Amino acid sequence: MRGIVVDPHLSRLCWGTTPRVLLNFQHYDHAWTVYFVEADCRTGIGSRTRFYNFPSLDDLRRFVMSCQPEDATLAGFDHSVRAWGRGSEYVHLTEEQYGKLRGV
Repeated sequence: MRGIVVDPHLSRLCWGTTPRVLLNFQHYDHAWTVYFVEADCRTGIGSRTRFYNFPSLDDLRRFVMSCQPEDATLAGFDHSVRAWGRGSEYVHLTEEQYGKLRGV
């Protein structure tokens, strides 16, 4: 069984070797906006926050699934979308995805 490992050099939590981050989403001005923070919910990733916009909920759902969410059923995601139009999901990014967020 793989466990959570703290990486003190990058100030992030990892699941094995896959970066674990928090994906935040919200419906704003006729689009779905996404941004990421480290798993500690306080530390930004890279020198600036990068926002990603999606025109539809289906596009957002596909993007969330590509980020390997911990809740693969997306039950919490669906509830958050219906109840509040915003929410968060812990996801496991590939090193390539994480590098793009960091601006590397």
